[in-house]
Amino acid sequence: MNSNIKYGMYGYKSDNPESPFMGTPFDEKFEKIQTTFSYMALGKIAKEIPQWQKKKEYETTEQWKQRVTAENQKNKVDEIVNQAKTEYIALHKPKTTKGTLGTYDADYGAYPVSIEGANTIYAKIPLEEAMQFKSNWSKVAMQPTYGIIDDNIAVTSCIFSLGNKSWKSTERAANDNLDYLSYDVPTLNVDLDGKTSVAQNASPKKAVDNTIDKNIPQTASLQSNTFVIAIGNENYNLVPKVAFANNDMNIFAQYCQKTLGIPMQNIRKYKDATFGSMLSALNDIKEIANAYNGDMNVIFYYAGHGIPNEKDQTAYLLPTDADGKSTEVCFPLARLYKELGELNAKSVIVFMDACFSGAQRGNGMLASARGVAIKAKEQKPMGKLIVLTASSGEETAYPYNEKAHGLFTYFLLKKLNETKGKCSLGELSEYITTNVRRQSIVINRKPQTPAIIFSDSVKDEWMNYKLTR
Repeated sequence: MNSNIKYGMYGYKSDNPESPFMGTPFDEKFEKIQTTFSYMALGKIAKEIPQWQKKKEYETTEQWKQRVTAENQKNKVDEIVNQAKTEYIALHKPKTTKGTLGTYDADYGAYPVSIEGANTIYAKIPLEEAMQFKSNWSKVAMQPTYGIIDDNIAVTSCIFSLGNKSWKSTERAANDNLDYLSYDVPTLNVDLDGKTSVAQNASPKKAVDNTIDKNIPQTASLQSNTFVIAIGNENYNLVPKVAFANNDMNIFAQYCQKTLGIPMQNIRKYKDATFGSMLSALNDIKEIANAYNGDMNVIFYYAGHGIPNEKDQTAYLLPTDADGKSTEVCFPLARLYKELGELNAKSVIVFMDACFSGAQRGNGMLASARGVAIKAKEQKPMGKLIVLTASSGEETAYPYNEKAHGLFTYFLLKKLNETKGKCSLGELSEYITTNVRRQSIVINRKPQTPAIIFSDSVKDEWMNYKLTR
């Protein structure tokens, strides 16, 4: 990343930007904020939208009302953000691409490659070519494609070339449409001869009760040694979407920050995660665990599709670039539990708003499940792992449409809201299970029974664990 590029208070490049925190301990943090994509994009929105909303000199009131609508305003914001993305990538992508080759993963046929000034990408190399690729690494040419991930410049895919032969990386989905770019643009109005006129908005959407999303309790405490991985897989390329999965992830992350006191930089969000993104998520948390020598706590959250292997009933998380027919490109639940359990962390708590029967969130089956619900084998956690799942056996994990959340996630958030995060896992588990079972029977007329599983090492103490320390 080109760390010399800085922006003024409204997100525009400045040769001598003034930090409001200059001379304080926050000055360095503010400098980092200035290099993020959202800082640049929000600055452009703040400057350009008010100008766009004004009535033009040669524009009638009727023309103005037709132009400045809620829908057109959203399109204008999207246009500004897309322009900002192009400018941001051009300014921040490294001038030269250098990468460090990691240890080969024979199970997935991939080398992790750490790109200097960016992120880690995975080179897909067949096992029989892996040794040759490594021995000739210094001669390998890289052709990266850059995007924005976690608010910073990142490589989303890469082609590796050696002589006449080339290999591709796994792809990481860009997430430049970060939730805090849902900028609160000014009210659609303008002063005309001393009178305020308001433009007509688009047709109102069906009312949703998002009280739980807005009234988030805040704590003054800080959990600097707790880290969060939050994955929201809503928009799939090959199978139906998972309603509200990204909202589930975003609001859960906000509760982690505001209610549980986990610093924002400790929260890693992965929206619409591909297979490569999931590998990166596990790699990130393992590197953090190594740096902290186990002196840490981990919270892992997933909302999205799960899928069973019909032959042996093993369970997988479904990346957004897979359909479940070939489980080789799905993420095994057993591997997830194994790698999280081996972190040597003080505690690892997993919230899984997914089912593994082959059913969709709501109704119907994934095509790969052939219309038959399967009871996936229960995977045994290891280490100090505690897992709360949305459903049991052959059941489906349902949405709570009027709350715009998964049923499991809604009651998870509601308990955190009511107790301000100060509840034990035993209390949380009992609350979620009781309310999900009741609500599902009432609104879905079908059972949904959350479950909790845990490793042997915590069987006598997990109920007393708390998310706040």
